[in-house]
Amino acid sequence: GAKIIKEEKDINELEKECKKIVKERMSKLPYNRPNLGSVFKNLNDMKVGKLLEDLNVKGLRVNNALVSDIHSNVIVNIGDATGLDVMSLIKIIKNKVYKESKRQLELEIIIFE
Repeated sequence: GAKIIKEEKDINELEKECKKIVKERMSKLPYNRPNLGSVFKNLNDMKVGKLLEDLNVKGLRVNNALVSDIHSNVIVNIGDATGLDVMSLIKIIKNKVYKESKRQLELEIIIFE
């Protein structure tokens, strides 16, 4: 079930709020390059981006697949990265995380083989 509450708001205030939200999102994600969005699911007790940040994965690269310098849970294509490049980078990240924190990461993205 759901309860819907109608709230009257000024259209100018709504537009201002929407622009603020979009600006904030744009600053936190690498929209300037092709990317997969969030690669790994958050952990029960912390955001995976924080864990990856703490483990210094930003800048890890396989050919033209690169862990974004804006968000450590996003892999960007900086040229002609292939699916194999991305999968190799994911494997490197998962291995690093397990080696250094004993945590298993689960993919947020769906990969069809």
